[in-house]
Amino acid sequence: MLWFMGNGEQLEGMDGGNMHFIFSTSKGVMFVSHGFGGVWQSEDGGKSWKIINQEDFVDVHFYDLKEFNGLLFAGTRGYSVWRF
Repeated sequence: MLWFMGNGEQLEGMDGGNMHFIFSTSKGVMFVSHGFGGVWQSEDGGKSWKIINQEDFVDVHFYDLKEFNGLLFAGTRGYSVWRF
C-alpha cells in the first residue's frame, strides 16, 4: 500500500478528462492518457506537456504502456496494441 503525505500539485498542460494512466520510461520520458483520447508526453519531469499529434491517436485510449528492449508497447481500449 502506498500513502501520500503532504500537499499534492495538479499538473498543467493537459486538457483534462478521466486520466487513465501515467508512465515513465527508463530515460525519464513521461506519458499520460485520458478517456477523451489523446496521449501527452513530458521530457522534463512533468513541468511541461505536449500532446503527441498523430492522427491515429485522436480516438485511441491508452490503458497501459510497457517498455521492452528500448521499445514502447501500448495497450488500448478495444482497438489494438501499438509498438513505438
